[in-house]
This record gives sequence, C-alpha cells and structure tokens, in this order.
Amino acid sequence: MDNLTVTAPKLETLVEVKGSPEKPVRNLEIHGLTFQYGNWAEYPNSHGLLNAQAGNFNIDNDWDPRSDIYDKNLQWVMRPPAGIYVSYTDNFVFERNTVENMGATGVDLYYGTRNSQIVGNIIRNISGNGIMIASYSPEDLEFHLPWNPKDPRDISRDDRIANNHIYNIGMDYMGSCAIAAGYVQAVTIEHNTIHDTPYTGISVGWGWHHNKPTPMQYNIIRYNNIYDACKQMSDGGGIYTLSHQPNSQIVKNYIHDLKTASSFQGTRNAAIFLDEGTGGYTVEDNVFNNLQGNVHRIARNANSNPITDNTKPLADVIQNAGVEPTYRDILGQIGNAPVISQAPESVMQDEPLTIQGKNFGSVQGEVQLAAGGLIHTATINSWTDTTITAVIPRTESAGAAQIRVKTASGALSEAVAVSIIEQEGAYHVTEDFEGYTADETLPENKIWSGQYAATVVERDGGKALKLDPKKTKNGNATLREKLQDYRLTYDITFDTDLPVDGDGIYINIKNGMQLEWIQLFGPQKFTFSDRANPAVVPIEKGVTYTVKIECQGTTASAKVWKKAEAEPKEWTITKTNVTNGIGSVKLETYSSDPIYFDNVVYEEILS
Repeated sequence: MDNLTVTAPKLETLVEVKGSPEKPVRNLEIHGLTFQYGNWAEYPNSHGLLNAQAGNFNIDNDWDPRSDIYDKNLQWVMRPPAGIYVSYTDNFVFERNTVENMGATGVDLYYGTRNSQIVGNIIRNISGNGIMIASYSPEDLEFHLPWNPKDPRDISRDDRIANNHIYNIGMDYMGSCAIAAGYVQAVTIEHNTIHDTPYTGISVGWGWHHNKPTPMQYNIIRYNNIYDACKQMSDGGGIYTLSHQPNSQIVKNYIHDLKTASSFQGTRNAAIFLDEGTGGYTVEDNVFNNLQGNVHRIARNANSNPITDNTKPLADVIQNAGVEPTYRDILGQIGNAPVISQAPESVMQDEPLTIQGKNFGSVQGEVQLAAGGLIHTATINSWTDTTITAVIPRTESAGAAQIRVKTASGALSEAVAVSIIEQEGAYHVTEDFEGYTADETLPENKIWSGQYAATVVERDGGKALKLDPKKTKNGNATLREKLQDYRLTYDITFDTDLPVDGDGIYINIKNGMQLEWIQLFGPQKFTFSDRANPAVVPIEKGVTYTVKIECQGTTASAKVWKKAEAEPKEWTITKTNVTNGIGSVKLETYSSDPIYFDNVVYEEILS
C-alpha cells in the first residue's frame, strides 16, 4: 500500500436544530446536502458501551426480585448523540440529503418535533441507528416503566419518515435499527427501502407495558421494503413494536430475505414481532418471502392486534413497497436500474428462458412473475450483469404474465409481457445428491428453493444431504415445486439418540396438516401424528429408514420402514378431510444432532 487517506472526525454533531417548548424552530428546510464523518469517542472510550436496545445504551442495572416491575432485570439507559440533532421544531423538512459515516446515530428527532418531513434521504454507513425519533426513557427512569410527559409539548407528533434509503447501519453498535421510534405519536413511516441491518429494520414503541397510558397512538407503518435485516442479532424483526399503541397500523409492508445470523442464540427473529405489551395495532396485507424465522411473533401481554390477510404474495404490495418513483434515483446510488432488452414472448412451464439486458448486477437477484394479482419468482440457473437464465416453475399458472428483474440491491426493471404455456405430463424429480461436491452447501436450483444448515456430504460410499442444526436448532431444505397431489419418498438416517424432548423431525405436507415424527418423553421412536391420533414406529440409531408420504385429494397418508426390509402394504397413518390445496414440502429438523436424507423422489399424481 503506497497511499492511504485517513479521515479522523472530531465533531459528534454536525448540525443542531434546537428550539424550546415556548419557541420551537419553525419552517426550517434542509435540501440536497451531504453530511459526512461524525465521531463518538469520549463516552465509549471512558466507560465502554453495553447496548440495551434500539441504540440506547446502559448506564446502570440492578436485579430486584421484590420489584413491582414484572421484569426484575432493571436497567437505566442513555441515548447516543447524532450527526443531525433536532428538537422542538414545527414543520422541519430534511429532504434529499445524504448522511453517512457517522459515529453514532445518523438523524435524531430527539423530542418535541411536530409535522417534520424526513423524506428522500440516503442514510448509510452509520455506527448506530439510521434515524431516531421521539423520547425514550429519561436517564433516571427504569426503562421498563412507562413514560408520559407532564408537558405534552415534549411529545414528537405528526412526523413523517418516508422514501428514505437506509442501509449499512449498526456498523459498530449492533443493537441498532434503521428507524427507531420511542414514545412517538401519530408518526407515519412509509415507503422506505431498508436493508443490511444487524438488528431490527423498524422499531416503534418503548416501555414493555400493555396497560399504562403513554403518548403512543395513531402510528402508521406501511409500504416499507425491508430485507437483509437482523443479520447479526436475534430477538428482533423486520418490524418490531413494544407496548400499547391504540389505533395504530402495520399494513402493506414487504419483508423478505431475513436470515438467521450464524451467531444466533436464543430467540428467533420474525418478520413482524409484536413484543411485550403491544396492543392496538392492525396488522394487514403484509407480504413475506424467504424467511428463516417466524412470520409473526407475539410476546407476553401483546393482545388486541387483529392480524389478517398476511399470507398472499400481493403484487401491488410488492411493487409499491419501498421508495416511490419520484425518489427512486436514490436507489441508483448503489446501481443503475435494470433494463430488459430482450425476452421471449412465450415460455413453457419447467423450461428455461433467457433474459438479456443491462444493469442486472454481478450478485444474483430475482426474476419476478406477476399474474392474477400475485407475484412468484422463477428459478435462477445463471446470472450475469447482462444475461439471466431462469426456469418458470411447473406450478405457475398458464396464461398471460409479466416478467421483471429485481437486482440484489432492490432496484426493479420495467415489466415485460410473456405468455406461459402449460407443460404436459406429470412433474417428477429424483435427487440422490451425487451431482454435488462433497461439503457443498445445498444450493438453490431447479429442485431446491431454499435451505439452512443443509450440506451435501460423503456417506456410505455415496453422497447424502446432512441437516446439522446444532447452532441454530433448525435445519431445513425446501423442494421448489409445490404440487396439488403428490407422492414423496426418501431415505432417512438418525445418528443420534434424540436425548432432548422436542428433538426430532417434522414435515408439513399440506396446508398446515402435519405428519410428524418426534421424540416424546421416552425411547426413540417415529411418532406419525395428526396431533390427536399418533401412530408410533420405533427407531434404531444408525439404521436407514424409508419414508413415503402421499397426498391425493383430501387424503394424506404416510408410512415408514427399514430400508433393508420390504415395504409394508398398509399405511402407518392416514388422515382424511385434509384441505385440498397446493402442498409445501420442507425437510426440517430440530434435532440436536445431524440427520441424513438420501434418494428423494418427488412426483405429481395426475388424476
């Protein structure tokens, strides 16, 4: 290295806008500026730093089993400084600015703000939170206790945070959020594109209480595009809430590609996490895709939150979530919009199509298929900046559709019309894993649409799929096609004594109906169960078994036998009156030791 430029920031706060309850700063606007290089060294250097939550840090703690606070773990917190600090303002506008390389928070509407507009900004490479808004716990108030100011002018109210591109935040303090709102009232958080966060994407609320009055109410979180969040931390969400917030909404957000961190310990993340005391929210018409945690997670004392219609890949939500067209040039900061110059006018199900153009990016994104108000994704075979080869799934409906390319950074191409032609004959796939390299992570391809803790390994003179969930308590591999009527056969070997209650392996085979085998308080065994009528088959460690599952019409059946023996004529268990619909097939284990799969055969049953 011959030359190196080093920037050593000195200031913690580059801009301070500070009014008072009697004389708020009115009608100040800041447009089109770049703010770079803020520091925060004095406190962390002299005290160290223990992150509490949402960017706040601990200054004291205690444990008091006699406390009337239901969480006996007592904590007191402070709030970090910000590059842009704002308090007691009315009609403050911060638009089309860039805030980057800050040592703590990027932009902070500290308290007492009214009718602010934080719109169309790029906020990136931030040590802590991207945007903070509203008061959190005062330093002398234990942070589980509710706060309600004596002077209502201290409340941040009727502010709007919209059309911002926020990414690479929490670079130093991993308990940070892209947007963190405390005791906020009537905030609107909409049309933001948020990605690459160590913890939660959007956090609204504070206090951990479900029945105490606070300022929090009439808050709206909608049309945000959140992905690659919670990359380092657990117990968070794409969207996270705390405490009672009457007349509030979480609607029409697109939350996707949330992966469980490799360092995950404890509680899983969720797309939407209604944490302790959350109430008063309507959760509706949100879209989720490619999640490794929960869709919804509801903690203690979280109630009165109607949750409806959050299971459909609604095309209008996906297309409208994130930064709106007027501001989408700010997404171009990390890559120009993709352009499709050539694509076939028609393509057959289960056959490859080639898309040519530019600005697809070197990192694989998605090819989206929109038809009938829904959006699905094609299977990617190859991806370069100018050419994509993909396969239309067999389950995609025949007829008119539209194709879009979505880059890894979230930019979308214009739609191109295509006609999907129905493939004749039954779908059939055989997977013996011999085409993979040993110790290769199972890739997404024509057969598999996703995996976690799944590796191809050498075993018994051939190759097999190893699910090893020791670190995550979950390993899975999902077959790409979801068929109406199908038969699934595979071999399975347990190299474990299944010593822990709850260890075992599950399979969802049709619309929530489960045939499962799980360790249940005793010697190891298969327990095929419809919850009410279990059927038990003993397991021997190290012995390979063959499992067959068949779903046809409204009947689901399963059987298991030692691979070295003849297949039994009778089903181990049969369940009727199963909801007839497209089945989701995932090989999944919660065992604390590896489990091996081989010779997977998945085939469609034609009537």
